[in-house]
Amino acid sequence: MKFRSTAIAAVLGVSLAACNGSTEAPAEPITIEDLDTIDKKASYLIGYRNAADMTESGIIVDRDVMDAAIAAALDGAEPLIDDAGAQQVFRELQRILQDRELERRKEEYAPRLAAAEAFLEENKSKEGVLTTESGLQYKVVREGTGAQPTIIDTVRVDYEGKLLDGTIFDSSYERGEPLEFDTGGVIPGWTEALQLMKVGSEFEVYIHPDLGYGLRGAGAGIGPQELLIFKVELLDIVDPDAPADEAAQ
Repeated sequence: MKFRSTAIAAVLGVSLAACNGSTEAPAEPITIEDLDTIDKKASYLIGYRNAADMTESGIIVDRDVMDAAIAAALDGAEPLIDDAGAQQVFRELQRILQDRELERRKEEYAPRLAAAEAFLEENKSKEGVLTTESGLQYKVVREGTGAQPTIIDTVRVDYEGKLLDGTIFDSSYERGEPLEFDTGGVIPGWTEALQLMKVGSEFEVYIHPDLGYGLRGAGAGIGPQELLIFKVELLDIVDPDAPADEAAQ
């Protein structure tokens, strides 16, 4: 058999609140005095750390089943679940873990999502604010006269991004350098907004979490389910065939 118990480590990165079975402690717990050989100490540490890792991940360890499995392994018996079955179990476990973690995060950040949606509901009736079919909101601060980018174009922009509470999390103005990127290579809210702009335009864009970074967030600056507000100036559509010095102008 090639099956190894360490395979579970690949799928225990998120929480699970299921698994039934006996969780009663042994009638006579061991003490430090019982660990009087290196083998006993190693056995204790391996057992403790593996069980602690599983518990931390949210799995309620079934003592009866685990004890039986350990006994079978020590006796040299074949496992009841073969390699193929083990892979199937861990795939299913991974799916359950991911689903449970998603639901946990949805519940945890529901108040932030509600605040974002309340803001957008009020904001959509303000003068000059337009709402697209996707729910993207934007306000034209200055209308440009140049070309409009397509999803395959590379653009050069200046921008400032802030959260609902006014915290600025990123700004090309502060860095003193515009940013170039592919129109189709950014969050959906940006991709849509840029294609509504003409070169020379300045928009204020209000991005629902579903059109931004959603539950995953983005680093330390943007948490899960954050509403994003951007000031965006479309400076140019970059010609990929232009010489480097000309494209930088």
